[in-house]
Amino acid sequence: MRVIDARSGQEMKLGQSISYEDGEQVTLLELVPGLTKASMLVRAKHRDRGTGRFVMATQWIDGPVRYLHPDFMFQRIVFFPS
Repeated sequence: MRVIDARSGQEMKLGQSISYEDGEQVTLLELVPGLTKASMLVRAKHRDRGTGRFVMATQWIDGPVRYLHPDFMFQRIVFFPS
């Protein structure tokens, strides 16, 4: 199963970090694939909207598995909503 970062369009591998221009960063720690959804354990460094400081958060995120996306036809992919 392939994990695609929706914000940058890059494919994410386990343990790989993706950094954005604004200083935010996302790391894929674990992937639990399924037939219709996939669960991803991610560590994200993002800016707190209230204080303006960067905070780290680790959480499980579910995403739907897609098979018929035009760019990845007949492949099992899940988009990470960044």
